[in-house]
Amino acid sequence: MGARAAEGLIWLAFAALAFFLTYEFDQPLRGYDFGATTWPRAIILMIGLGAVGLLVSGLLNPGAEADRSADLDSSFDAESKASPPAASTAEFWRQALEPKRLLSFGLPLVYVAAMHRFGFLFVSPVFLLAYMYLFGYRKWRVLIAVNLAIYALVLLVFVRLLYTHFPPGLGIFHSFTGRFVDLIQ
Repeated sequence: MGARAAEGLIWLAFAALAFFLTYEFDQPLRGYDFGATTWPRAIILMIGLGAVGLLVSGLLNPGAEADRSADLDSSFDAESKASPPAASTAEFWRQALEPKRLLSFGLPLVYVAAMHRFGFLFVSPVFLLAYMYLFGYRKWRVLIAVNLAIYALVLLVFVRLLYTHFPPGLGIFHSFTGRFVDLIQ
């Protein structure tokens, strides 16, 4: 058995243990027919399916890890022999402070801070648009269509089916979020 199959077994054992532990809080919820364990069990089921895929992949192709690591080792040796000298400290900082790179790490921080103030349901579409635009999508039809599709899917799954509570925001945004969720549910 290869390393991939062993990892699949470990993940499968973890999923089984986690699923077993959900019976400790399996209680009915008022207003939600599926109960308190629906969402955790859905995640655990996805982990279990991934583990089964990893296990089957490792059992059907046990030598793939060795072949891949040998290829990586040989390519690393070739690169290390032919690579130019290390870049200067100034070059490192120039690349690290590149605006796109800073935005790709800073935008999620702005998203989290704005979510506290304005709420998840109002900030998420703006964040998704900004992130897609940052990474090169320039066709507005595509940006808006993908944004609406993802937003509708999130609302359907998390608000309508799982009754998940999102950060509502502060002040008037809290009221708007409550009304919007009531409208959807």
